[in-house]
Amino acid sequence: MARFLATNGIAYITEGILMSAKETLTLVLSELKLTDPFFKLLKEANDRKVEVKILYGWSALNENQKDALLRLAQVELYYLENIQSRCCFNESLMLLSSMNMSDFVEKGNKHMGILLDRKEDESLYKEVVQETSTMFYAAKKETSIPLAASAVL
Repeated sequence: MARFLATNGIAYITEGILMSAKETLTLVLSELKLTDPFFKLLKEANDRKVEVKILYGWSALNENQKDALLRLAQVELYYLENIQSRCCFNESLMLLSSMNMSDFVEKGNKHMGILLDRKEDESLYKEVVQETSTMFYAAKKETSIPLAASAVL
């Protein structure tokens, strides 16, 4: 059954979803920022061969950060203008939240969220996955600039 979460619970669950992903990890972020703890969790998921898909609407990344993300073999990065959604899910848990998932270590603001379990909240979980799939379909996939080409720029 769906569960309400406040700020501290959202931060805890976000980290748990990233750490417990075994096959897939999907992140929908209105703003993509790359903090050290967030990048470390993404890199660990990549090292575990978890397929990571990130969809964002606005980026606070510099070129080195973006390149570092794109060089992770299991990470796919997509851009879609005007995203105001914030969602993260793996193969068993989903979090819909007012907190941007890359900000889970910053607890200065007050947030609210809903946690869904794939088995207990199957219908709602599938609806969110479907809407997320539609967003990814409309998005532009980001690609890394090859090292040889970036040296010319």
